[in-house]
Amino acid sequence: MGTVAKSSITLVSISDAYSLSLTPNSCVIKADFDGSNPKLEHAYTIISAYCGDEKTPIEIDSSTIIKSNDNIECQLIKVDSYRYRLSIISLPVDILQGYIEIPVLSGVSAGLTGRFTFSIVRESTMLDWIQDWENNKTTIGSSYVITPKIFVGKKIIGSHDSLEDVPGLTGVYIGPSENNGAGIYGYKDNKEIFHIDQTGGKIGGWDITSGGIQCEDGTLSIKSEGTISAQSEGIIHWSLNKDGSASFANGNVTMDVEGNASFKGTIETSGGSIAGWIIGADSIYNGTIGINSLKNS
Repeated sequence: MGTVAKSSITLVSISDAYSLSLTPNSCVIKADFDGSNPKLEHAYTIISAYCGDEKTPIEIDSSTIIKSNDNIECQLIKVDSYRYRLSIISLPVDILQGYIEIPVLSGVSAGLTGRFTFSIVRESTMLDWIQDWENNKTTIGSSYVITPKIFVGKKIIGSHDSLEDVPGLTGVYIGPSENNGAGIYGYKDNKEIFHIDQTGGKIGGWDITSGGIQCEDGTLSIKSEGTISAQSEGIIHWSLNKDGSASFANGNVTMDVEGNASFKGTIETSGGSIAGWIIGADSIYNGTIGINSLKNS
């Protein structure tokens, strides 16, 4: 009988090619409609080099970075021997897209160059015709009127430096306010009765917030979600909650959504009933059975 000899061979892929990794290699940056206020929290990348699947040490000099626009400001921070973090910290308002090239200067991976690209997405909830307005003159279009300020109300006679100085002023003012803001202000006999501006809103002594209204000192509030409460110095004195539960007497009396009540303290009453017993001024009784507190019987 013959003998059959068998053998095998294992092939292993070996690569000594060097590569540069940028994670991520691009980003999208949101900004206002005119390119201002770019959101740069996530405008960064982590740079590292590899030989095959193994990381290799790298050295990068920030002075060698190449930018698509000279007005782009970036920051290069060494994380460790294998990684650098490149962040965009400022952008010109007229730019819509660009890139930053990062060359590796030393180490076995010297000569490699990575490119971090970005694009700007301009966002706005404002109408186009408001965005294009020059902000310092009245503009009348086919279906709109925009103006820096307007007042509708009682006829004003004389010259005054401010609306507050006008005697007997009654009406509504719409326009700029202090601290570079703008709003709507209502006056009656020279007294402000309401306003809505960059600081919030107020009407009839109530502060208007995004979630409801509250009195001037914040002790009483009515929330749009359905809760009414009174509080001061961090203590909730009473509250009617949106789910039907309630709290009174600084939390000493509470009621849950099922109507179960809890009392801390004493209960006094001269009438009513409980568990079938009639409550009198000084006794409780049920038919011929009674307990009188005065006669101890």
